[in-house]
Amino acid sequence: MRIQGFTDETNLETYVEFIKSHPGVEFYFGCDEEVAQDFMDLVEKHFLNAILTEDEDKKQYNIGSNKIIFGH
Repeated sequence: MRIQGFTDETNLETYVEFIKSHPGVEFYFGCDEEVAQDFMDLVEKHFLNAILTEDEDKKQYNIGSNKIIFGH
């Protein structure tokens, strides 16, 4: 699922709950670095088993059967 257009006014908690209720889905978020970092902080707070991998093009969390990908 591709989600674009996050801003500093986006209610990120809503998206955390959405991810929790959709196991097995790969989420791709396109947003600027500052908003991505805020969202990544929430992911780490709510998903203690989140495993972060990153390369030049993206940062990705693996959480059970979910993937959360932040691209540039």
